[in-house]
Amino acid sequence: MQISAYATAYMRQPDYAPETVRILFDALRNPIAQRSIATGVWADRHDEFRGRRLTWKVLADRVRPAIRLVEEVGEVHRDSRWPCRYTHRVHVHLGSLWRDIAASVPAYVDSLTLA
Repeated sequence: MQISAYATAYMRQPDYAPETVRILFDALRNPIAQRSIATGVWADRHDEFRGRRLTWKVLADRVRPAIRLVEEVGEVHRDSRWPCRYTHRVHVHLGSLWRDIAASVPAYVDSLTLA
């Protein structure tokens, strides 16, 4: 909730809407989360989106928005015998994401000095 509040207050909107931040945090936040998803597909268990199955593509470019959810149906074929179906793909553009985070810092610092 703190990350979503920060993004809402200090980052480009609507690019970092609460749902976008939730997906970024819940599905892609760290290597532990990604390694625990052996199939490469994350099942969204949020009530409103139950049944949605996401895979991801991480790119180094500066495309905007930095995080984009695209409806895309397909199958991931990893080192298992069974393909894993997905309904959406999350595109994460690292060149834009780090720039957006850096751009949010001055407004955040100003809010601390005013408090």
